[in-house]
Amino acid sequence: MTRLAVWRADGTTKEVLYDVERNEFYDDRGQMMRPRGEVSEASPSVPHVRVLFGAMCNFSCSYCHQHATMNGCDYTLDVDKVAVHIPKDEPSTWSAWGGEALLRFEDIVVLDERLKTLRPLTRFGGTATNGQLLKEDRITDFFLRNKYPLMFSYDGPGQDLRGVNPLADESCAKNIDKLLGAGLLHFSPVFTRLNRSLRTYILYCQQFLKKPVRLQGACTLQAVNKVSYDAAIPEEDLDDFATQLCQDAYVQYESYQVYSAVERFVSRIGQPHNFRCSAVFGNRKTVTASGERIVCHNFNIPYDGYRHENAVLKDKCRQCPVVSFCYCQCPMDRGGEYEEYNCKAQYAFNFHMLALSFYRAFGHNIARVIG
Repeated sequence: MTRLAVWRADGTTKEVLYDVERNEFYDDRGQMMRPRGEVSEASPSVPHVRVLFGAMCNFSCSYCHQHATMNGCDYTLDVDKVAVHIPKDEPSTWSAWGGEALLRFEDIVVLDERLKTLRPLTRFGGTATNGQLLKEDRITDFFLRNKYPLMFSYDGPGQDLRGVNPLADESCAKNIDKLLGAGLLHFSPVFTRLNRSLRTYILYCQQFLKKPVRLQGACTLQAVNKVSYDAAIPEEDLDDFATQLCQDAYVQYESYQVYSAVERFVSRIGQPHNFRCSAVFGNRKTVTASGERIVCHNFNIPYDGYRHENAVLKDKCRQCPVVSFCYCQCPMDRGGEYEEYNCKAQYAFNFHMLALSFYRAFGHNIARVIG
């Protein structure tokens, strides 16, 4: 059992026990705690296929994971071979990935149009982009017309680690505003040594835009080499980062849209966890644009179901209170000189997700983890 110190709504403090593997909370009388109010059941997910077009990119982010793992791969589109991986007779979604996926915008459009015929029950679930290639005709004729979503990978005050600042371009900022206004775009920052405050990040982005900024998919940098380690939040600052992120997440909850992750956690309280990488969990898979199944969009190696999907849970993770959010780290990233740092960084980032979920479920704030 993991012991949590929590603040009650009346200002007093009590101890709560958290059985991580069973995902159960017990109060100071040993009684299992039940979530308050209506809890949204986690909706069943439809099959989802990530299509990797390659690792080619128009940016040179100093901390890029793919630089260390993908060797600049590029895949020729084969629609029929991609379609093999998408169900014929049930609803599904697919998404486009790079590198910078919009470098292959024409191929994305071709794949979308062909799949509407080959797999009429599937729908394009969007892509991630650094924003520089979001031209007005693409916005209007493809994303807005079809109501396709986008994730804007942008680091705000930490953008210097990536190079170009797309929001400083007035035409790009205008296009981002259009997508925000249509509810089709979310910001997705990486927290680094230059970008370590959620509140500061939102205020920084908002100075370029007229529409309110919305975030999803934030993460902390995972070190894979010396360059990325130097770009990461220093280890001695991780505790302060975690504390500040908790405070900011409560205040900025309307902008920091993590409702689905919070509701999913709360709906599963009392159900044993299934610890597996989210890239292959359940009915998800990744294929190249040429149709070969691979591990995920960050590792273009052939998929090995046992090695990746059923990776053994590390002993130290079995009672870690945030393991349901970090999934025990990427199985392909384990080992090496940066594993210990990455574990601490994941803990620092994901603690606020546990805190938001605990508050949603029980109305109390987690003060600290006792042990």
